[in-house]
Order: sequence, then structure tokens, then C-alpha cells
Amino acid sequence: MSQKISKELNPTVSELNILSDGIAEFTEKHIGPENRQELTFFARDIEDKVVGGVKGSYGNYGWLWIDTLWVSSSVRGKGLGAKLLSAIESEARESGCRFSYLNTFSFSAAEFYKKYGYRVYAELDDFPERHSVLCLKKKLISG
Repeated sequence: MSQKISKELNPTVSELNILSDGIAEFTEKHIGPENRQELTFFARDIEDKVVGGVKGSYGNYGWLWIDTLWVSSSVRGKGLGAKLLSAIESEARESGCRFSYLNTFSFSAAEFYKKYGYRVYAELDDFPERHSVLCLKKKLISG
């Protein structure tokens, strides 16, 4: 049987789900279901406008993935990022997560995360050129 490979510029959600469902099915055979839970916190100003937020997810594996943490330049430097980070980490701890991990650019928030206990465990150089992507992790529960 031969397979045809085609470039897909606009795959459907259903087609994309075939890929993620296939990986999940394979993974479950080795380490059980992940049961991923999405987690998002927003910070809003007095006019209810979003001025910051943090988005991530966790599952049965004991790890929090922080996908995005952003604070508007209008309120940056006032501790909002730390509050958002604390909120998502606290929720993850209460849900049984022992660790947290994330990626950030070398020119972005690496020092911020290091200040709150994250450490670099990998670096992808020249991504983009003259910069790096840093992979950071943190132990959320001691012991």
C-alpha cells in the first residue's frame, strides 16, 4: 500500500485532532492517560480590560506547563507578573503538580523566571539568530 504525502495549509480541527489523539493513544499505553486540564488567569484593570494573563495546562503526570505569561507594558514592573505566576503555580500545586516547566526567549523573561526559582535545563542557540530559546523548570513541592 502506498501513502500520499500532501502539504496542508489549512488543516481542519478534526484532522489536527487525529494527530494529537494518535499520540495520546500511544502514550497512554506506556504511562496512562494524561487527563490534561487547561488553566488560565487574567488580570483586568478597572475598565475590565485585560492587562495581563497566564495560560498553561497540567495533567496526571505531575507537571505544570506554562505556555504564556504576558503583562501589558502599561502595568509592567509592578509585581503583576509575579502574582500571575504565583496564581497558576498555586493552582497546579493544589492539583498535585510537583514541577513546572516553560520556554522563553533569551531576550525576554528568563531573568524574571530565574528570580522565582526556575532554572535553565536546556538552551536552543540561534533561535532566532543571536538569541536562544531557554527551557526552564522549577520544583513546586519540596521533598
